[in-house]
Amino acid sequence: MKSLPSDLEIRRLNGTDAEAFQVLRRELTTDNPVPMGLTLDEEMARTLEGFRDQLSYPEPNAAFGAFVSGSLVGTAAERGRANFCRHGTRPTCGASSSRPVAEEEAWVVHLCSAR
Repeated sequence: MKSLPSDLEIRRLNGTDAEAFQVLRRELTTDNPVPMGLTLDEEMARTLEGFRDQLSYPEPNAAFGAFVSGSLVGTAAERGRANFCRHGTRPTCGASSSRPVAEEEAWVVHLCSAR
């Protein structure tokens, strides 16, 4: 296992991270839209304000980001129980994504455990 980067920061994302979050999601959707849940056209139609709103959802919803050298390189999201959810009441660590360079690093798994 590779060691953690000395400048790794994992923290909850908020509205001020919207631009970096938008850039990362669009980069990843361009490469592979299926895991992101939207087509590239749908992703590109989202506004910065939409990303800001997404990162501002109330608890228990949360998005976490991994930053290396100040750059957002990966995310993981946790959502509370949805009304249509049939499997219990515990929050789930849902979507996670990272730049290919980050996927090679074992520290990406820390995103869901950072909560």
